[in-house]
Amino acid sequence: MSLSSWSALPQPKSHWRQRARAAMREVVEAAAHRKRPADWAREQVWRICAAAGVPDDVTPQGLRGTMSTLAHEAGDSPGRVAASLGHTLEVNRRSYTDQDRAEAAQRERALQVIQGGKR
Repeated sequence: MSLSSWSALPQPKSHWRQRARAAMREVVEAAAHRKRPADWAREQVWRICAAAGVPDDVTPQGLRGTMSTLAHEAGDSPGRVAASLGHTLEVNRRSYTDQDRAEAAQRERALQVIQGGKR
């Protein structure tokens, strides 16, 4: 994620999110010009969790799964979600998206349209 796109994200409302945002900004800036070891992402997630005061059992893989599931629940297209993670549709469905939650959200959106709500 580039620094310009990072600063375009919505401002967090809670204190722990503000702390996480500040910690993440440091990570992005520090990593911009150096090679990273294989476990760099995991270590940075744990460091950000510690700075934000949240449990350190979060993993980069878990964050990708959360992002994928939330994007599907919000109505984003499967192709766009997969592309944002750098995967094919099949890999994204199999490895990242909670299919039960994505399908429930899709049914809820369809019902809203049937009942005269927004598309």
